[in-house]
Amino acid sequence: MKRTDKDIRADVIQALKDDPRIEGSELGVHVSGGVVTLAGTVGSWAVKMAAQDAARRVPGSTGVRNWIVFRMGDGAGLGDADVARAVRQALERDLPALGPRVACTVSAGWVTLEGAVDHWKQRGDVEQVVRKLPGVLGVANQLEFRTSVPRHDDHQHSGTPA
Repeated sequence: MKRTDKDIRADVIQALKDDPRIEGSELGVHVSGGVVTLAGTVGSWAVKMAAQDAARRVPGSTGVRNWIVFRMGDGAGLGDADVARAVRQALERDLPALGPRVACTVSAGWVTLEGAVDHWKQRGDVEQVVRKLPGVLGVANQLEFRTSVPRHDDHQHSGTPA
């Protein structure tokens, strides 16, 4: 038997109340055709994701639209310029050799990384440093992986016949 949107909504509300990670959150829940829409404001990204997970686990939930906004501290979220500065500082501090090779663009908390690195591990290292920063909602890692290809001139200088 297919569950009604009303039943799914009631179960999502209960799941949010039962999840200790979401304590004290006042979230709006709407269900249409089994798709749950969550709305409201929470104090951390982790609470936003916990609410999304709780809604997904409810039987009959066919999808979740997460419109929850998170604001840290006293409710004043970090602006994009603040996030961009934090990204730059973190890269210079944690990955000084890679920092100058990485450019970032921040839009509504979403960080896009561009540039080139020498191997896949470096690509992942940069993303890890950025992803954990306050105010970062997500990361689009567009860093290119480049191996150095010897130029034709390099053969002449190394003594290797071209």
